Order: sequence, then structure tokens, then C-alpha cells
Amino acid sequence: MSVAVDGSGRLLLVSGGVIDVASAAPTFDYYISTSGSDSNSGTLASPWAITSLISNNSNNSKMKSKRVGFLPGTYNVAGTSGVSGATTIGNGSYPTNNDYCALSIPLGTSTASTYIGTSDSSGHYSPRTATIYVVSGQVSSSTNVWYNAILGCDYIASGNFYVTIDGLVINGNGLDSTAAGNEGAHIIFFHAYPTNFNTPQTALGVVVQNCELYGINATDSGGNDAAVWVQGVDGAIVQGCYIHDCNKTSQVDHCHGIEGYSNQYCQFIYNTFYNCTGGAVESKVGCHNNIAAYNYIYSCSLGTGGSNTAVFQGWDGGETALGAAVAFQIHHNIMDSCGRVSYGEWFNANHEDGFYWYNNTVYESGQADCDCTGVWGQHYNNLYVVSGNASGVATFTNPNTSPLAYDAVYSVTGGSYTGAFSGMTESGLTTGVDPKFIPGTTNIVAGGGPSQFALQGSSALINAGFTGGTSGGTVCNIGAWDGVVTQIGCGFGPYA
Repeated sequence: MSVAVDGSGRLLLVSGGVIDVASAAPTFDYYISTSGSDSNSGTLASPWAITSLISNNSNNSKMKSKRVGFLPGTYNVAGTSGVSGATTIGNGSYPTNNDYCALSIPLGTSTASTYIGTSDSSGHYSPRTATIYVVSGQVSSSTNVWYNAILGCDYIASGNFYVTIDGLVINGNGLDSTAAGNEGAHIIFFHAYPTNFNTPQTALGVVVQNCELYGINATDSGGNDAAVWVQGVDGAIVQGCYIHDCNKTSQVDHCHGIEGYSNQYCQFIYNTFYNCTGGAVESKVGCHNNIAAYNYIYSCSLGTGGSNTAVFQGWDGGETALGAAVAFQIHHNIMDSCGRVSYGEWFNANHEDGFYWYNNTVYESGQADCDCTGVWGQHYNNLYVVSGNASGVATFTNPNTSPLAYDAVYSVTGGSYTGAFSGMTESGLTTGVDPKFIPGTTNIVAGGGPSQFALQGSSALINAGFTGGTSGGTVCNIGAWDGVVTQIGCGFGPYA
């Protein structure tokens, strides 16, 4: 694992491994417990209550640039008072436009982020020991409809965030939102700068890692619902998380694991996604240069009722096209039994920025679709495995003529490969019947995790590709498997 910080203060992943931005100190400055009180001192022996994270609580400002640890337990919360067994969270005076959070984290600084993590009973960091369980919402105690997001930072008009959320489990329990004006149901929420979606913004310092986030069942119309919402953020990192069961009853293509607006240089890496019916990650309007890599994605983008549904929806530079000057990168992901895997939704699905799709393994999933207005689409070293005929697994319109090479298509039943890559001139194509995954795995099990997609030493795909998709690049494998199976997915949960 190697990390660098660029001149703008962004964290950058240089080589394989999950970035661990937790402080070397294993303990915390303040603690929160299920039995704590806001009148306590916040120490391990005298912890605060979860209500200390409400923005107008007197303890909230004390958390700025400090490490705050949730002690083990389940924190039952509700948006209205009087719910049995639940703590009321949120400030009722907040506007109802979802620019605010029921639990609000104070901003940190460039030298000391505000760090919200989970702790063992001894006060040392331990991931996923604490669960926030959303019992009911803000509209009434009989529904789970919210005006605000559950946890994050309130809207900022200038400056940076410098906030890390590490190791929390948040169960939205069917979280819903009231209407499109709220911009959807959100579990974790960051929003910076102007309301103009079209231009990438520069608020630094957002990290969400090692969390389990789930339980959205939205019914709103026109809003965009997501477990993690990031808007106006530069260099956000969402990594090592298990994000699942994010669904919507209509407008399915408006509900995702992660939703981004007007972001740049964000990294969505080493996550596991399951049952996000609208897709895993959307980089929507105003986004540029974002990366999705080393994710394991199972049974996503399978919903109906939304024409743009895809595992990676958007990623097109829509509304503010910068062309070849910038590039989205989607690489080393495993898509297992999903629907359509990519789709640019702006202006008849055109990609108006660079779109580099490489070293992905797509197993029994839908089409990769890239319609580029220019010659900026690159597609290489990808592996597609399908039942029956393999026609149309990837469609590129107006593609770059090079590199579009060294891809592989296998039909597990020996079907046809004719027209597998529509609109593409493919060189170095490998076809066959058996992709030769990990020894002893005769049949891939849907949802069986990333390890089953390892390549046997006898596979024709080992050292059959080239970095950059040209013969001048370094020799590498075709597909997502690059030799270390733990490099893909979050490493915990039922699909690890």
C-alpha cells in the first residue's frame, strides 16, 4: 500500500491496498455510548450520548479536529420524539431540503481531521462494533421518512470538510425521503458550495471507510437516493465499505450505493456492493476524473422502471464537457450477476469526457455501453463471461481506434462470439469456453465472492494483456484478477 498527497491536499492511491487514514493512536479523544449522557465529560469512563452529534448540542463543537469513538452497541434513533427505545435525533428547525444532517459532524482542518470511528469496550479502534439503527423517521413515528440525511456534514458554502467516518454500521431500516425537493434519502451526506450541479467543486477532505451501510427503500419521485452522497467534493475516498440493499420502488435509476454530483478526483475503491437496484456508483453531472476500482459488485442494477440503470451510471462529463483533457477510470472491478454495467446518461448517453474501462471482469451481467462524442473511449484487458451467445457484451460508438484491444470473451456453453464488441475494432481478442478460474471451482456461484474469479496458472488470460492497452505497455493479466484476491472487495460481509 502506498499513498501520496498532491499539491492540492488530495489523498491519492499510488499502489494496491486500502488507504488507512486512521491515526496511529489507537484510542479516542471523546467517546459516545448507548448509555451515555450529554452532561458527561466524554471520556471512556463518562461517555456522551449520540445526541452530542446534533449540531446545536453544546458538545458538538468540542469534536472539531478530534477523534470520537462509538463504543459497542446498537444505537436506536428516531426522527420524532416519544418512540419507545429510541433516541430522538435531528434539529426540527432545519429546512427540509436535505442540505443538513440529523447527526452533524463538525469540520476538521487540513492538519487535524474530525474523525468519527468505532471502538471496542477498552477504548481502542475496532471496526463495526457500533450500529446506528434508524427506527422511524421525521414525518411520523409510523414511517421511516426523513427530511434530513442521517450522518455527515451540513451544507458548506466555502472551505473544506476534513472529516473521516470509519467503521460504523448504519441500518436505514427502509429509509425513505419525502419528495424530490429533499434530493432523496441519504445515510451519509456531504454537500459543498453552489447549488449549480454542472461545475466540479473543490471541497477537500472526505473519507468514508470500513463501514456497512444499508437499508434504503425509497418512494420519492425525482430525487436521488444513496447510502453515500458526495457533492462538490474534491478527492473524496469511499473505501473498504459494504454497501447493500439500496432500493427504490419507482425511478430505479435514481437510487445507488454511492451518488456523486459536481465532484472531481474522487476514489471509490475496495468496496462490496449488493442489491443496489439502480447501480453501485453514479458520477452524475459536473463530475470529472473520478475512479472506481477493485470493487466486487453482486446483483446490482437489476431493477426495472428506470431507463438509465447501470452498475456505473453516468461517468460521462455531462453538462460540462471537457473531452480528452480529463478521464474517468473504471478498472479492476468484478461485476457478478448484475444488469447493465455501464451507461452514460447525458445527451443520448454520450460520454463527453475520457472514459477508460479496463481490466474488469464481467460475469453473467449486462452490457457495457459507451457512446463517446469524441475519440476518448478506451476499452482493454476486460473479461466477459456469459451463458449462450456473447454478442453485444460491449458497445462503443465513435470509439478511439487504439487502444481497444486485448479483451476476452468466454461463453460457458460454447456459444457464438460474433459481434461481441459492437462498434469496436478489436485486436488481440481471446475467446473460448472455459475462463479457468481458481482451481477446484468448476462452477462459479453467483454471489460467491471475488476469490472464485482468480485465474489458474494455466489460464490463457495470464500475461495476455498490456497496461495501457498497447503492446508497448507492461505485460499483465486480462480481467480483474491480478494475483492477490484480497485486493478486490471490502474484505468483510457475506460476499467477502
